[in-house]
Order: sequence, then C-alpha cells, then structure tokens
Amino acid sequence: GTAKAYLSVEMNMGQMVDDVRLAVNGRAPVEFYGRTGGIIPTPGEVLAKIEAMAAELGVSPTPTDAPKAGE
Repeated sequence: GTAKAYLSVEMNMGQMVDDVRLAVNGRAPVEFYGRTGGIIPTPGEVLAKIEAMAAELGVSPTPTDAPKAGE
C-alpha cells in the first residue's frame, strides 16, 4: 500500500525533516518528532506519535496486511 503520512524521527532539531518533505514531494504529510541533548526517543513515544498521526488521518496505524510477529 501507499503511505498516508511520514514521520521523521530525529535526535536533533529537525535537520532532516525538510529533506524528507522534498523527497515526498507533497504526496503525503510529513511530521517531525525529535529530541535533543542525547535523549533517545523510546519506542513507546514513537508509537504514540504514529498512533496520534493515524487518528488524525482516520486510518489504522497498522496495515491490515502487515505480517504478524513471528511470521
């Protein structure tokens, strides 16, 4: 399937998000989630951001055709 949105997760102030937007070329929204000071975003924080983005778009954060764990 086609991505409905993109999330640029960075350990900085967003130096790469504009490059991601250029690559996506307006085909879908691009959001930024970043931390500074060497603080690494946790998987739970990233998942929460993905779930929030999915809710805003009215889509499931997990595609129905995604492989199940262990497959």
